[in-house]
Amino acid sequence: MGLSLIVVGMGLLAYYTTWILVLPFVEPKQWIHKLFPDRYWALAGPLLAMVIGLTILIAFLGLVLIKTDSKKKKASVI
Repeated sequence: MGLSLIVVGMGLLAYYTTWILVLPFVEPKQWIHKLFPDRYWALAGPLLAMVIGLTILIAFLGLVLIKTDSKKKKASVI
């Protein structure tokens, strides 16, 4: 499982690096341009993933803090 995650991560890194660093220097009529989406998504995709990830993290932390506070209140009442 761990090795497959490393291989997938390295593959995604290679794909993204090629998309960002190599593609601008290749003629637009070349076949390699068909393998990649528009350059707009090179920035919008990771930004969207970061916003979603931070939202989930903040929601999780908020739920943990609310549950911890309610447990403290119950303990102080008893």
